[in-house]
Formats: sequence, structure tokens, C-alpha cells
Amino acid sequence: MKRLQALEAITRVLFEDWDPIGVRGYGNPAEYRGYAKHVYTMLESGSNSRDLALHLSKVSDSLGLGNVPEELHAVAAERLLALRLSGYRQGRQ
Repeated sequence: MKRLQALEAITRVLFEDWDPIGVRGYGNPAEYRGYAKHVYTMLESGSNSRDLALHLSKVSDSLGLGNVPEELHAVAAERLLALRLSGYRQGRQ
């Protein structure tokens, strides 16, 4: 159950705080569900915010979105780390 909760919470952060494709206003968080598993693995293996931000940047680049501000990746990475520290409880810290 913890893993499922974590994946949902990670998906929500990717949708609300990262969203490089810009679907937050009208889309569905499920747009980012496919990226949550790898992020979960990174979090559980102790990745730091720099590693997470770099990963998110590479994902953006692979989507052809090379103009995404690095700060967006950094902010999302910090939120993901905070999520792990909270035990993957959803909601703002």
C-alpha cells in the first residue's frame, strides 16, 4: 500500500509542481503517472535534489521540451524530497 500511495503522491507533485507540458490547468495528473515509478525508485535509493532535478531535466529534453527553466526542475525535486520525508503523505508541507 505504501508504494501505491507514494506513486500517487509523486504523480501529484509532478502534475502540480513540475508540469513541463502544461496540462495542469485542464489535464489529468495521470499524464505524469508513467514517470512516477522511476522517481519513486530514485527517492527510495536516496537520490538527492540535484539527481532528481537532473532526471526531470532529461525527461523534459526527451519530450522535446528543452526550454523548460532549470528552476522548475529544482523546485519539483525539492518537493519530491519533502514528500519522501513526509512518508509520501499528500498535501503541502
